[in-house]
Parts: sequence; C-alpha cells; structure tokens
Amino acid sequence: MNNGFGKPKYGNASESSYSKLFKLEDGKELIVRILPPMKSLADSGKWALFHSVHFSKRTDLSEEEKQVILEPLESFIRKHNVDRKWYINVMDVSGAFGHVTISHRLKKQLDDLMEKIRNNEGVDPISIEQGIWLSFRRTGKKLSVVDTVEAVYNREELNGRKVNVLKVAPLTDQQVSDALVQCHDLTEIVRSISIDQMNLLVGSSGDPEEVDKVFALGSFSRTDRERSASRREASAQATAYTAAAKTVAVTNVAPATTSDQDEEALLMAKLAAIRANKQKMVATTTTPATPPASATAVTATSVPEPQPTKTTTKNVMAELPEDKFLELFES
Repeated sequence: MNNGFGKPKYGNASESSYSKLFKLEDGKELIVRILPPMKSLADSGKWALFHSVHFSKRTDLSEEEKQVILEPLESFIRKHNVDRKWYINVMDVSGAFGHVTISHRLKKQLDDLMEKIRNNEGVDPISIEQGIWLSFRRTGKKLSVVDTVEAVYNREELNGRKVNVLKVAPLTDQQVSDALVQCHDLTEIVRSISIDQMNLLVGSSGDPEEVDKVFALGSFSRTDRERSASRREASAQATAYTAAAKTVAVTNVAPATTSDQDEEALLMAKLAAIRANKQKMVATTTTPATPPASATAVTATSVPEPQPTKTTTKNVMAELPEDKFLELFES
C-alpha cells in the first residue's frame, strides 16, 4: 500500500542517474563516444543541435551607476553575451553519460573526420553497433583558444608489424537503456523564457528593475513536473529497448514547441505599427523631414531582439529609436 513513502535504495543510488556536462579545458584531453540520435530526434537522424544561449553576469550597482544605463546598447554588450554552440550527447570512457558543447568550427572539423572514417575505415562513427572513441583537445585560452578532434586508435601487432587500429565503441543493451534515461533531449536542453514572460517584457517600460522581476518569476519553458514526465517517458523507452533485445524502441516524441513564431509575430506587429505611424506623418507633413528624436523614441515598449535560434533575453531592442529599428528590417 502506498502511504506516501517509497522504498529506500541503499548505497550511492544516484551514482549514474544524471547527465554530466563535459567541458573542453586547456591542456586536457577529453575522450568520449558520441551517442546516436535519441528521444525526439530519433526519427530525424540528428545527433547534434545548435543553440544560442543568452547569458549575463549579475553585478551589484548603486543607484547612480544604474543611471549610466542611458547608454543601453553599449551596456548590454558589456554585460551580456550569446553563447552559440553545438550540443551533443556523449558517453565517456568510464561509462558516464552527459553532453558536450563545441563551436561551429570544431563541429565542421568533426563532420569532416567522421566522413573520413566512414569512407576509409568502413565504420559508422555513431551507430549503436559500432561507434568510435573521439579525442577532443583544447589549447590556449580566451581569444587564442584552438580546439581539435581526432579518432582514437589502438597500436596493435598484425603479421609481425605494429599498426594503428581504430578503437570502436559498440554500446551494450544496458548502456543504451541507461542513455535513454539519463541523457537530455537536445531539443529541450536549453532553457527559455515562457510566452507569458515574453508578453510581460513586451508590455514593460524597459526599466532594468522591472525586467529583472519578470525573469525572477522562474516560469521557464519546462517545469519540474514536465521534466519528471519526460524522465518517466524516457524510462519507459529504456524498458521497451531491453524487452526488444537489440532493437531500440524509442517512442516518437514531438519536438518541444518553440516561441520563434510568437516572437516573430510580436516583432512584425511592432514593425507594422511603426511603418503605419511613419506613413501617417508623411501624409500630414508638407515637407518631408526627419522626425525629431522626441517623436521617434520608443516610450513604453520592449520587444525581444530577433535571433535565428532561441535566446533567453531579448528586451534590448526596446531602447532602439524607431528609425534604427526599421533599419534592421529594411537595410
């Protein structure tokens, strides 16, 4: 009978029940095996996804310093960044699952290497039955960083000669089952603000304190309940795989809906309003002239900045004058 209590698990029950973040570090080698497409990407064949993640560093400012935000764009650039990376689910040599993020340049190098492996070695670098170990290395720091990737080879003796043999990494049934439970769905790995938060930002005055309150709501795209449901679904997939021996049974999961269309609609609505206002001003003015700054300033709107991929904050465009805003779409 379930009376609200559960059955205890003794020992280190959480030893391998979570996904790790593997990082490339200067002077260190990271050896991992890329995992096949899984979860909502299983049918698409995609084993890596590109995300743009907006992040910032919070600092304590005095009231006087806060007024310096009269230079909105420069202040935004100094304090905020967009981290554009490829996200890939992997397994390391110890059998731990996680994900690694790599630059677009390194992703291209990885694609070229895997094509070479397929053509020259006849090995599928990612498949469950084969797969290979990859060695990622980073040298330098900040602007001088150089990332490289190579396939791992074993030195073996063949007919009296030492030769390099590609080190393959086939996944066991247990590893496949564990990966389905522990690894992230790459379509949901990056947090984003909710549609409700976007609407609040659009309707805000753009004041930093007001914007901070919107982000403090914590209404991100995935709630703890949704994460739990996703994990239960992944666990069911793992059970199905085990029952089907070496046939991976992955329930098709619809990719998480994004807010790109909503953001675009908001931007287009603002753009249409500005254009309509501009046409009205031209129709009522005998001599066309550049509208005064007071007539073109955005007074009480904050519209997310359009991005090719999801980001976490987009209120900086609220500070742009209308003519500058138009240039983004008409240049």
